[in-house]
Amino acid sequence: MSRTPSPPRPFAVGTAVPVAKSRAEIETLVHRHGADAFMTATDGPTAVVVFRARGLLLQFELTLPQPGERRFTHRTPGNNRPRGADVARKTYEAELRRLWRALLLAIKAKFEVAASGIETFESSFLANIVLAGSETVGHRFLPQIEAMKTGAQAPTRLLPPGTNGSPR
Repeated sequence: MSRTPSPPRPFAVGTAVPVAKSRAEIETLVHRHGADAFMTATDGPTAVVVFRARGLLLQFELTLPQPGERRFTHRTPGNNRPRGADVARKTYEAELRRLWRALLLAIKAKFEVAASGIETFESSFLANIVLAGSETVGHRFLPQIEAMKTGAQAPTRLLPPGTNGSPR
């Protein structure tokens, strides 16, 4: 009998590292990799990390959950019993801690990919580069990529045209 694999567990579930410590670690990390400016800010449901490195302004956005979301105020799906206010608050705060640890991991991984020569620095951080007008490359092109996935122009071959399938 085969079992259906369970979905992977999100990174940093159960972390006790405070959000402020994760933010500080991100700042230390980017400065260690040559950033000469750094800032974090929150505005409602969005937190941003912005830094300047190698002459580029880079921005990461973190969509923050809201404390009143059902996943915090109620037990697991299928169980409609509400949680107590204290448990809901602790569940919400745990998710904030987890998200900030995941953001640290993502930024650290991008620096490692660039340092290892897998991609250039610019390629590794491409979606996060801030363009003139304060829009990131990701914000500019993600709508086009989404449209391409459902349209006739989406590439379907794994190898580029003209290749015969043999390794390069």
